[in-house]
Amino acid sequence: AGPNAHWVSSAAAWRMAAPQQTEKSGGLWAKQVALLLVIGAATAYSAVRAYSTPEDSGPTYWLVWWYGWLTALSTGLGAAPMLFVKGVSEHLLGSANALAAGMMTSASAALLIEGLKLPPTDGSTWSPPQLVGAGAAAGVLSILASQRLLRGCEDVSLGIMEGVSVRKALLIVVVMTMHSFSEGIGIGVSFGGASPPQLGVLVTTTLAVHNVPEGFAVSVVLVSRGMSVLGAGLWSILTSLPQPLMAIPADSCY
Repeated sequence: AGPNAHWVSSAAAWRMAAPQQTEKSGGLWAKQVALLLVIGAATAYSAVRAYSTPEDSGPTYWLVWWYGWLTALSTGLGAAPMLFVKGVSEHLLGSANALAAGMMTSASAALLIEGLKLPPTDGSTWSPPQLVGAGAAAGVLSILASQRLLRGCEDVSLGIMEGVSVRKALLIVVVMTMHSFSEGIGIGVSFGGASPPQLGVLVTTTLAVHNVPEGFAVSVVLVSRGMSVLGAGLWSILTSLPQPLMAIPADSCY
């Protein structure tokens, strides 16, 4: 009677929890579809405004916004490979993270060396090594602040994830979002000043291609912790929203 009673109580508990889980998943799916429709409408409206100005008038703010918006959308494509992957093992995830960390460390070292070799800027009180050091310190402090901020998030929920899984996922999302601010500035500067429009198109195309694996990095973390592929793709796009938002002021100030 003991095992049977345990089985009956477990089945009853599952029946009580199943409708709640279904309702929660259904509500989440509706929100994701609604956000997808909003993104589609914003894309259509931005395209119309961007190409409604004569080409001989030069790049407009709407055109700069449009190209920045395209780079943000390309980040969502990084979730597409997850449609063909049934599951991500911890071993595979760790190996991929190690490979990505090695590549990013190499790229950071190359940029560090390049920054140290820059000639001094006229009128600046900071030397290139000081600027590089300040930028590196700001990046480290930002990561430490993000970790400290998320350390107490025990009851936060993101999609269907809860607890410790969310802390790691949110850290990736926050870092990618902060990283997008500088990319947006790069888009705006490439269209600003006396730069030919072709330079802006080239920079935007390069960043769009670059954003696809960034979206994949975000999606791997989110999907491996229980989020749907659609949800991961939408979150990937949201991490790149600073790109069109920062492209406009960067273009106007350059």
